[in-house]
Amino acid sequence: ADSMNKIRVIRSLNMHTFIQLKKIPEEGENIFAEAIKNDFGGKGGNSAIALKKMGCDVMFYGCVGNDYNARLIKKNLENYGIRTSDIKISEKNNTGTAYILLKKNGNNRIIVDPGANEDIDREDIRNLFSGEMGKCSLILIQLEISIEAIKEIISVCNEKNIKLIIDAGPIRDIKAEDLRGAYIVSPNKSELEALIGKKITTIEEIEKGAEELLNKGIENVLVKIGEHGSLFLNKKNRIYQKAYKVQAIDTTGAGDSYMAGLVKALHKGNDIKEAMDYGSICGAIAVTKIGAVSGLASEDDVKEFFDKYSTKEEKCQI
Repeated sequence: ADSMNKIRVIRSLNMHTFIQLKKIPEEGENIFAEAIKNDFGGKGGNSAIALKKMGCDVMFYGCVGNDYNARLIKKNLENYGIRTSDIKISEKNNTGTAYILLKKNGNNRIIVDPGANEDIDREDIRNLFSGEMGKCSLILIQLEISIEAIKEIISVCNEKNIKLIIDAGPIRDIKAEDLRGAYIVSPNKSELEALIGKKITTIEEIEKGAEELLNKGIENVLVKIGEHGSLFLNKKNRIYQKAYKVQAIDTTGAGDSYMAGLVKALHKGNDIKEAMDYGSICGAIAVTKIGAVSGLASEDDVKEFFDKYSTKEEKCQI
């Protein structure tokens, strides 16, 4: 296969531990968990698998520790047909982990140890792009790797004229200026708030926030607004895409599924409006299924969805 056809994904790899609780413990309190479950997480793994489920040719790069979790994570990726030989093994840090405290009908509390995800440095990125990884037209990353690596990816993509799409989560200490030069930066509402340092309550404020990012030197901004759809802005265009009305069961992975759909459509040569529509369908499919990875949309799901929702009137109004 022509390597220009491949989509590159550079992102985090984590093992997630879900701890189900009746309630969150108070200070000094000792409580029993109702259930504990391990699962593969890290936005990175999800997006690579999401693209693979849509029939894309994916090359993946990340960093894990030299431990049992790393072996499980690699095996999981390989089960989906994703090559793992490029993944870096850190000798100094364990594989990234996230501990998710789940309270019945309550908001999750998440504790993350980024571990080996932080170990990708400037040199790794340079080496990576000097090989097969540098021959491509589209790269998708997110912000769960070191700032040093992110800045290097941006500069290499500009040198090599590769379109870089940044799924802008989680923000941590990143400033909007750090992302200057990226082709598309795509935050959700809370990530946009963090990037501009302001609270946002209305669609108008989302638009103003996106404009602030454009003024910082980001070429295109795409804000994911959950059930309200998505908004794309650059200096010339403003495109609003409504979300599809579906019965939401579990919103985990919806953003990953949306991004994968968007990237696939752009890679196939669709314009941004078509790509946003395709992304919306993939996001809608993800919320109707339980689980982050199992809920990701496949090509068949999308075909089925088209048959079911062929009328555009189905889209919701804000």
